[in-house]
Amino acid sequence: MNKQRNTYLQKMTAWIITMMMLIFLVVSSFYIAAESEHHCHGEADCPICACIQQCQQILHHMSDGMTLQIAVTLPTLIFLFTVPVTAPDWLCSTPISRKVRLNN
Repeated sequence: MNKQRNTYLQKMTAWIITMMMLIFLVVSSFYIAAESEHHCHGEADCPICACIQQCQQILHHMSDGMTLQIAVTLPTLIFLFTVPVTAPDWLCSTPISRKVRLNN
């Protein structure tokens, strides 16, 4: 029982970290796209330019190994999310559960 709980916690932790990374990638990309037309007045300490540079740097570091991981995990995640939604229809669909009368 304890081993199953640890496995479940590890899977949930990995899922949460993966979702956080994907959310960060999307939010950073949207921030860079939204602020791409930023008109900097030549200030050395422009906070928007600093945020854009930091987002670009982090995205660059994350993208080094993320492309292969996303290509492998995204179909798996899609499968894992769609199966529990549709599985009850597959597993519980019997003539008795649908109360179908079989007349010969």
